[in-house]
Amino acid sequence: MSATIQRISRQDALARQREILKALRVSAHDLLERVERYDFDFDDQVLAEEYSRLQFLLTGSR
Repeated sequence: MSATIQRISRQDALARQREILKALRVSAHDLLERVERYDFDFDDQVLAEEYSRLQFLLTGSR
């Protein structure tokens, strides 16, 4: 019984993690689209690097 409860708990935890990752991915894509739509000026080097890193993580390209 304990093994069954642990398996179900683990499955629930993994399902929650997948939902969180899905939401983060959607939010990150939305953020990229907004940045590209408004054509922000990346004078701030840190902001430009973070944008580039996020874009790479989501699309595999910079």
